[in-house]
Amino acid sequence: MKGRDIIRYPLIYICWILTAGFSLLVVLRMYGTLNLVWPTLGGDPFVLRGVGRFFPLIAGLAWLSYVVVTEWYYRSSISEEKEEESAAEEAGAAKSQGLLRKLGIRLLPQRFLIALSIPLALFVLEYIVRSLTLRSLRS
Repeated sequence: MKGRDIIRYPLIYICWILTAGFSLLVVLRMYGTLNLVWPTLGGDPFVLRGVGRFFPLIAGLAWLSYVVVTEWYYRSSISEEKEEESAAEEAGAAKSQGLLRKLGIRLLPQRFLIALSIPLALFVLEYIVRSLTLRSLRS
């Protein structure tokens, strides 16, 4: 393990934990929004009970698969950085002086934003649906 790897892996797993935590928060909020929206739309309470039992299972499996894929996505950035470093060393190219390139995590901020965009979009959608539902209840 190189000295850069001591910095790379903890940063990648910190990003992964933040992504997993935020996406879990979104899943839990979506479950609460489902319980709020269903009766407001006049849905059958017996159907809601069935949906309420299966939603956590389905959402949990989707969340778990998302977390596994994002972990792979973050770790693959290290492999790509290492390949670029070895290709640059073989070609004798001058090394860039950027801080992220020196640490070997040039791809991490980009991948963090891409991975976070999915739960962030779901969060915005959930927020809009919840706000519209609460607004209709007040009027």
